[in-house]
Amino acid sequence: MNKEHGIALVLVLWLVLALAGIASSFIYMIRLEAQAVSNQKLEASALALAEAGVAYAAFLLKNDTTVSDSLDDEWAKPIEQQLGEGTYSVTIVDEERKANINYVSEEMMVRLGIRQDIARELINYRKNNGMLDTLSEIRMISGMDDASYHLIENSLTTWGEISINSADRDVLYSLLVGFEVEANRAAILANEIGEIVDGQPLTSIDNLLEIVGDEIYSRLKPVITTAGGININTAAESLLAAYEINTRSISDNESSQRVFTISSKYFSVTAIGNNKGICKTIHAVLKRSQKSQKDEKWEIENVYWLED
Repeated sequence: MNKEHGIALVLVLWLVLALAGIASSFIYMIRLEAQAVSNQKLEASALALAEAGVAYAAFLLKNDTTVSDSLDDEWAKPIEQQLGEGTYSVTIVDEERKANINYVSEEMMVRLGIRQDIARELINYRKNNGMLDTLSEIRMISGMDDASYHLIENSLTTWGEISINSADRDVLYSLLVGFEVEANRAAILANEIGEIVDGQPLTSIDNLLEIVGDEIYSRLKPVITTAGGININTAAESLLAAYEINTRSISDNESSQRVFTISSKYFSVTAIGNNKGICKTIHAVLKRSQKSQKDEKWEIENVYWLED
């Protein structure tokens, strides 16, 4: 009888241990689930903080009262704000401080320090595929390495309007092909536009209407300008040197006026929301257009949005 009691006791002890193990596992799973729920809440909060950062960037750009843009403007300064239990930090970069990769020449790329073989491949890629939508596309270029990519990233952009008066025929051709104009017709139109610009710079993009027709003109209008496409006030010294510009004044230099401007339209925004160490990042590009006659504030449009 004592032996049977001993066996029963052992079985009970094993059962208690098994139940304790099951309970411990259950409690552990509950804690993991609770932690996951908590993290989800923190991630959602961090994303909301990042969104608030983009909204604040839009507010600064909308209410900018300066005639020209420079690195001394309020929007150009690093931003960090407390909001509730978290924070958001914002960096705004004037994309028109760079040259647009969709119209910069091979020679200009080399002047900027880009290897000639890569510059040539970029030109060929542009001819065959039309305009680049994002810089990430150039990762596919033959011979592209990290050093070359970072150099291009710091000096070139896909944002900003293309100056019709400074674009060469190859650029015009690529631009037209990018808007799905048939290759032979694109070549003819690029040559016609180039010959007109060679004789006299266009003063209005509406002059293109009678050359290319309504349909093509409606596609080109949002991305072309007759003025410069690079902001001379915010451009890096290396970019100015590549264009052989030794002054930030363009008022007395007609050729500079065709390449440079003093007011920007495209701004990239990086906003990071942080709540208790959980971070979310939003990369956005905001387009600033003409001021409203009613309140003299800029119109702001979000043209790109990526959440990390």
